[in-house]
Amino acid sequence: MAFPPDQIHTLPLEQQEAFFNGPALAPPEGIIPNLEHPPNQNALTHAVTAILFILSTAFAALQAFTCIVRKKQAKWTDYVALLAYLFFVGYIIVTYWLIVTQGYFVHQWDMSVRTFLDLLLIVHIASHFYSIVMAAMKTVILVEWIQIFVPRGTRNGFVYTSWVAIAVNLTFYIIAIILLNVSARPYRRNFNFTVPGVTHFNSSTTIVAGAAINVVLDLVILVIPQRIIWRLKMKKAKKIGVSLIFLIGILGCIAGICRLAYSIIFFKSQDISYAIPPMSLWCIAEMTCAIIIYCAPSVPRALKWNQKGETTPSKASANTPAYSWSNPEASSTPGSGRKYTRIDEIGVHLGDISSQTRLGQ
Repeated sequence: MAFPPDQIHTLPLEQQEAFFNGPALAPPEGIIPNLEHPPNQNALTHAVTAILFILSTAFAALQAFTCIVRKKQAKWTDYVALLAYLFFVGYIIVTYWLIVTQGYFVHQWDMSVRTFLDLLLIVHIASHFYSIVMAAMKTVILVEWIQIFVPRGTRNGFVYTSWVAIAVNLTFYIIAIILLNVSARPYRRNFNFTVPGVTHFNSSTTIVAGAAINVVLDLVILVIPQRIIWRLKMKKAKKIGVSLIFLIGILGCIAGICRLAYSIIFFKSQDISYAIPPMSLWCIAEMTCAIIIYCAPSVPRALKWNQKGETTPSKASANTPAYSWSNPEASSTPGSGRKYTRIDEIGVHLGDISSQTRLGQ
């Protein structure tokens, strides 16, 4: 592409057609471009995408069952999570759009410029979906952690850490979405380099920055519940069980680290069409983990539903807290009527109950 791509429109139509129908990248020495039937990994991509979609949908369905059938009400975080899930479905749809029209793991020299431009449009749309999903899911996860682990009205390090993480998360993704749409002018130049105009900056840098921030936030989500869980006055086996539910965040950390690695590869690569697919699959894995992390605490409650439509009776009285805090500085406050979210001995039980035990600072 010695001729400036955004000046292609000045060439005769025959030369324009030759440009758009030619390979999007010069092949390595000795390689002949295969534009008609390029090798790909569509089968692998389809299998991985389908498994992750089914898994996330199953957890989302259990969450919906718990909200609608068991609790017969939903919190605002549930509605935000539902909206995020719909954008996740949108990401899955554009993934299959890419599989059908361009193919996954196709080298750029095996792809025409015309096809490559279609790929860039799909990636542009998918980037918006991903940003919305991660901004929403990480926010509701952290809000849910506050509701589960902190008595209502309490302000401590856990709460402040969570809200700082929420602020960083939302601020970054709002900025990222803006940058996706203003990196070039006119608008179509953001995803079509043949459109005449001005490019202000390389929006790919936000991909690497976003991946790095996600890893940090994933670590926060993973670590902050553990300190509180291991201070609960409950059997060690139950502590381990509850801890494992919240340690699902390890999967999110792994997915985030892998996406960061492939984001760096993408940023440095000239073979963009081949560098995007692994990064995209790890994005799907990240979103799946976020959905699972949010929905996981509701799974035990959903699975305890019996044929009569009732849960298995708990050994704990409905008016008795399922645990108390082991902080020696904590003091009881009779009649305080504080609220916290109950972690039942049988499972993670998300019902607010009155407590006379307050959380130590």
